[in-house]
Amino acid sequence: MVVSGRLGQAIVPSIHKIRQIISIYVYCIDKERNKQWAVNFPKVKAAVVQLDELVSRIKDDYKIQKIVEEPLSINTFTTGSGAGKATSGVN
Repeated sequence: MVVSGRLGQAIVPSIHKIRQIISIYVYCIDKERNKQWAVNFPKVKAAVVQLDELVSRIKDDYKIQKIVEEPLSINTFTTGSGAGKATSGVN
């Protein structure tokens, strides 16, 4: 979610606990002022002034989130001669 500084300061306290919102970015004019209130909300990933910086940050965070959400593959199988013995392999 991308919010302006003024809107973010008003709305982030109300929406921060919503599970579907993973990241919040503050696109603003006064970066330092907005970082002061944003520090209290871990989902606020950045307060930025430049559009290029915002886009770059969203792309980088998306790549990281995609890796984190990648499913873990686990194979479990039983050997024929050792009934009752199971071996697990993690891919």
